[in-house]
Formats: sequence, structure tokens, C-alpha cells
Amino acid sequence: MSTAISTGLGHRLVSSSIEATGFTQLPIIDLTPILPGSTSSLEKRQAVALELQAACVDVGFFLIKNHGIDERVFDEALKQARAFFSLPLEEKLKIDMKNAKSFKGYICQFLVATAGTARGGLVIGPNPTECGGQHVRKT
Repeated sequence: MSTAISTGLGHRLVSSSIEATGFTQLPIIDLTPILPGSTSSLEKRQAVALELQAACVDVGFFLIKNHGIDERVFDEALKQARAFFSLPLEEKLKIDMKNAKSFKGYICQFLVATAGTARGGLVIGPNPTECGGQHVRKT
């Protein structure tokens, strides 16, 4: 049985038949069968989809292996993240999520009283509503 709930994103159906369960291992999902150029059978591709669904429902997160993304992309992302988070708090607050038109920007979690340093996060990504529904890539 499903129940409709209202969220900030509209109405969503929630299944009441899903129960919270504990887990003892982080799900590790191999994407090899669904990569472009894969010759895997439909059954193997569907099995990956079911693994993803189970990980999302039962655990809430998972680790992906054999995703096909070049290691240099991860290295550059880490480099950029370190550069951003090493900026002074005043610089990071220039893109504070509280002032954003979308759910993107810097989130200052708290200030550490003894060191006066901030802990926070950065939410990034394309925002289709601000670019006419199109994902814009700046070069």
C-alpha cells in the first residue's frame, strides 16, 4: 500500500510495506554490466538495477566500483574541493546557501569555539530551473 505525502518537490508516493532494516556491510555495486559497450545480458543489467534499489531502500547509500570514470576526474574534484575549503570563511559565505535561489551553495554547519573555524559543506550541480531547463556547461 502506498501513501501520498507532500514534500518541497511536490507529492510523492511512499510505500508502507517497506520496513527499516539494519545492515552489517556497505553495499558495493559493480556497474560493469551497465557500462556503455557492455555485452551483458538484460538479466545482468536488471540485477544491477535491483542491487541499486535494495541499497537505496535498505541502507540509504552504497559504494560503486567499475564505474568507468577516469581517476583524473576524481583527482581534480578533490583538488578543487581542497582549494575551496581552504578559503577564509568570509569567501565561502559569499555563496551561502541561505542567499541562493536554489538549494546550492555553501552550508556553514557550525563554528568550532576553540579554534574559531567553520565546518561546512558545499552543494553544487546544474540547476535546470535557472537555465531554461537546460544543463549549461561553461568552458
